[in-house]
Amino acid sequence: GAIGFWVVSWLWGAVCSLPHTLGVDCSHRPKIGVGFLAAAALCAFGLYWEVAADWQKWCFKADPANRGLFCNVGLWAWSQHPNYFGNLCLWTGIFLLNAGPLA
Repeated sequence: GAIGFWVVSWLWGAVCSLPHTLGVDCSHRPKIGVGFLAAAALCAFGLYWEVAADWQKWCFKADPANRGLFCNVGLWAWSQHPNYFGNLCLWTGIFLLNAGPLA
């Protein structure tokens, strides 16, 4: 149930932060290149997608005419959980940003 979701979410966050945690003291710092820019773009895209999905759902729920209805506008018309997709992209981008120093 819900507890499983939060445990998996915590584990994903812990796994994604491991390269940063382990690489903080690493003397090898790769130069900014295509990989870094792609990871940063994925991170920014994920943040935008998650915020946009949450904003669209908030606006939908704020309208009294939509009371009791499932949000099916904007990103929600494409997926039942677009905010989770954005969160996954955000954390994957963070993981990729931090993985470079450990390579």
